[in-house]
Amino acid sequence: MKVSILICTYNSWKYILSTISSVLVQKFFNFELLILDNNSSDNTVKNILSFNDERIKLFRSEKNYWPYAGLNYLLEKSNWEYIAILDHDDLWASDKLEKQVNFLNKNSNYIWCWTRTFMYYESDSK
Repeated sequence: MKVSILICTYNSWKYILSTISSVLVQKFFNFELLILDNNSSDNTVKNILSFNDERIKLFRSEKNYWPYAGLNYLLEKSNWEYIAILDHDDLWASDKLEKQVNFLNKNSNYIWCWTRTFMYYESDSK
């Protein structure tokens, strides 16, 4: 099975390196990472381009699509079996995709699944 990972980003230079790094260390590696930059005005694109991995495909917009329109744009670019959505400031555990793909492969009556989430709020260090 193959997974398309979708990220819509805007001015995320502070987070995008860690977010992409958490994808690239996945134990399940049969994926493509589709990123739509929503016309960022910071170093987001520069940080994305710093990765040398053919699984990363960057699309650049001259206007700012809202996240759902951006995700629809990326969905049209994908033709793989599974879709995973990742926010530009989130991190994944290294076994996330592996667990989800295994679950979906063994449970064909499910069309989607979720994982446990740990929230961290920078503003109050919680």
